[in-house]
Amino acid sequence: MTRRTNTKKTETPNKPTPTRSVRNNKSEQGTPSAPKNDFDLLSLIKIDLKHKNEIQKKLTNAIKTGEVTICTGPAGTGKTLLSVAEALILLKTNPDKYNEIKLVKSIVQLKDEDLGTLPGDEKDKLKFIMMSFFDAFYKLIGEELTNRLLDAGYIKMEVFGSIRGRSLSNCIVLFDEFQNVTDNNGKTMLTRFSENTKVIALGDSNQIDLRNPESSCLFELVRMAKLYPEEGVNVIEFTEEEVVRHRLTKYFIKIFQHEDYKKKPTQVKREQKLQHNKNKQVTGGLMFKFRKMLGLFR
Repeated sequence: MTRRTNTKKTETPNKPTPTRSVRNNKSEQGTPSAPKNDFDLLSLIKIDLKHKNEIQKKLTNAIKTGEVTICTGPAGTGKTLLSVAEALILLKTNPDKYNEIKLVKSIVQLKDEDLGTLPGDEKDKLKFIMMSFFDAFYKLIGEELTNRLLDAGYIKMEVFGSIRGRSLSNCIVLFDEFQNVTDNNGKTMLTRFSENTKVIALGDSNQIDLRNPESSCLFELVRMAKLYPEEGVNVIEFTEEEVVRHRLTKYFIKIFQHEDYKKKPTQVKREQKLQHNKNKQVTGGLMFKFRKMLGLFR
């Protein structure tokens, strides 16, 4: 006798296999991922910037050809804007050589403030410090693309203290406010980079915020680099004549640097003292005459 067993076959409905895009910027949990190899993002970088004088052309060429570029000059000469523009071009055209742009600053430029007194998380605080850079990024490629490059890891922010003891490779290092760096810290910074690295140090010796201005390394570094030149190290110096920000920028730079600006308070005090002595003499003379007249009536 053959026993028949009824087996019920369960059928599973055919579900479409989910396809994942190679350029998907979100993980399965829905959080943004960092598309480090997203060359399509780099292709969005388009720089249209014209030089306004010969020194600006020299700065761009120095960054292209050199490994270390030290650039000094007053506000409004375009140092930061040109450096950020060239860094973006290098990042776009050499993605295998340069992986990121590092923005570095010393927080001494905040004077009595530190990271803990600023609003927001660590990223917000760092961004506040780096606004001189981000103003340039926004002007060149817009805020949206700048934030996308930041989220993707192509732009990174560093405070000076985080550089110590590290070896930086495959990156473009932009260091602003280099006039606020002391001799020891300057040495620390300029001995950190390794292969496939460009360093661009920007500063203005007339805007030193250190408690002891003489401890700034910028002026001496420029002098020594010019005195003992080395291949791969370029020095670019702007003057008030190359100021391009606004016609009055140059005017106020000259006002604050003019020799009479420092003499003015002394001169005013001297005139006030002379006037005070003159008034005192007049008052004293009148009192003497008044007392003399009183003596006649006694």
